[in-house]
Amino acid sequence: GASLVLAAGGDNIVVNGAVGANGALASLAVRDAHNVSFAQDVTIGGDVSIDASGVVRFDGALNVAGGSLTIRGASQVIIGDIVFSGVAGDFVIEADTLVMNGDVHGAGIVQLRPGDAGRDIVVGGIGAAGAFSVTDGMLGHLAGAGQLVIGVQGADGHAAAGAGKVSIVATDFAAISSAPLQVFGSLVTVEASQGSLVAANGLVLDGRDGVVLHDSVSAVRGDVVVYSAGGALQMDAGTVLSGTASVTAQAAGNLALAGVEGKHVVVKSGGVILDAAGDDAVNIKADTVALYGMGPQLGMGNAVEVQ
Repeated sequence: GASLVLAAGGDNIVVNGAVGANGALASLAVRDAHNVSFAQDVTIGGDVSIDASGVVRFDGALNVAGGSLTIRGASQVIIGDIVFSGVAGDFVIEADTLVMNGDVHGAGIVQLRPGDAGRDIVVGGIGAAGAFSVTDGMLGHLAGAGQLVIGVQGADGHAAAGAGKVSIVATDFAAISSAPLQVFGSLVTVEASQGSLVAANGLVLDGRDGVVLHDSVSAVRGDVVVYSAGGALQMDAGTVLSGTASVTAQAAGNLALAGVEGKHVVVKSGGVILDAAGDDAVNIKADTVALYGMGPQLGMGNAVEVQ
């Protein structure tokens, strides 16, 4: 099929009819648009790429066969049902706000990040005003994703310089989605809740300026990584970082650890490794433990206990 390129020159694009109803387009690209609207179903046999500064909305279903969907720079994205068929395509949304009125089926890697890289992000719960919110409802719509990545990554794969803060509601994401979860931000904070933060198949919390765990964090399967390139890891006393495989806690600054449990535990600190509770209870339980870093000087804190 033919490819369609719409160069808007900063104007709006409104498509009232179905796209690809009589044969899928090979690809669809919208460039330099303000608002973009598709009123009916859209069927594309390849990649869909939209660069817009205003509202991008799909009121019908979007069917992408053998390609990916990328929307960049939008103030708001409103989408309904999206079906990826053939090779699992990537689903990349970069917008200040996201509204999901339907389910996403067959996606490979789903990347959700704010159009303004410095905008704060709230993951879980019902969202928050002014933040880029990824609510429990949205996570449910993304349940079939191969992997879920939230936040802004740099070229090195870690949280980007200038990224906003990320607040995560401690909830059982494993009950919502089986996708591995990766979260990137300047400061990544898991807020205290009635439950704990649980991922189904692996979890990465990457805070460039630090990671704070006010509640317990775990993965049912897969590895767990908590990382800070420039800050510290602070766990509240009584919290547990755990998994059934490898569990890694690594930070350029201090590591204040409460409980860490896994088959293999790796702890790396460019500062000091401390016991968050300051007691004699065991902090680290694992089949194998690798510690890289210094304990506190005498009288300057409590060392971690390993079993």
